[in-house]
Amino acid sequence: MSQENVELIRATIGAFNRNDLDAAVEAMHPEIEWQTLDVMPDRGTYRGQAGVRSFWQMWVDTFQGLQLSLAA
Repeated sequence: MSQENVELIRATIGAFNRNDLDAAVEAMHPEIEWQTLDVMPDRGTYRGQAGVRSFWQMWVDTFQGLQLSLAA
């Protein structure tokens, strides 16, 4: 993975962890399709930046203090 991509992912994770979900999805393709596992209670396909933001908002609302991290 290029250093540029690593920095983009770090910025996205940072925005998510600040609960700035608009900024977190900003770099995603406008037509992104986020597919969840079938075993998840909120399973399905979330389309577009707004769809991904909505999915992430459900998780943030459900799991207080939810944080992401980038493993080395």
